[in-house]
Amino acid sequence: MSTNRKKQYIGKAIEILKQEGFRLSLDDMATKMGITKKTLYNNFSSKEELLKECVQAISEDFKAALKDLDNPDISAKESVVRCFNQLDNLFTRSEERRVGKECR
Repeated sequence: MSTNRKKQYIGKAIEILKQEGFRLSLDDMATKMGITKKTLYNNFSSKEELLKECVQAISEDFKAALKDLDNPDISAKESVVRCFNQLDNLFTRSEERRVGKECR
């Protein structure tokens, strides 16, 4: 199993968790991801492992967003704007971002 595929599953799971929360079973999660429950279990031993992987991915994205605050090549204002935009992307569902852009 490729690392890229596992990352794709984690990305899909994060988007679903943003929409549905943590109440989904692995079976429901697999269905919403468009894969079988067996495929999900081949990559993650449990719902807890999948959630840990999702939290770790979000944590890495969060760290990357905060890194812009220390970028000496851009102004302080631009650093804060970029940071907040990236954080908004982390915590906003894809549909909400799309709708928000359409309304601008």
